[in-house]
Amino acid sequence: MEFSPEWFVLVDGNRGGFGVDDIDFARSILGLVGYRTTLFGMPASLEAGYRALRLDSSRRIIDTDVTLSGSFLGLTGYW
Repeated sequence: MEFSPEWFVLVDGNRGGFGVDDIDFARSILGLVGYRTTLFGMPASLEAGYRALRLDSSRRIIDTDVTLSGSFLGLTGYW
């Protein structure tokens, strides 16, 4: 969603796994706020957001359920 030509918000989520490669279930959600600008004459955007990733795996010997989450800063260049 764009608030202005410079400011935007992105929300993304997915899920998968379903037994492929011993991953029973995987899900992820991401939310960020970004600002479009130019760096060195090239279009770019600066982003700040949060992401969470959850994996449920059942290998033959070890079962793993793990959640990784945290905030991030990003820089994207376009050409």
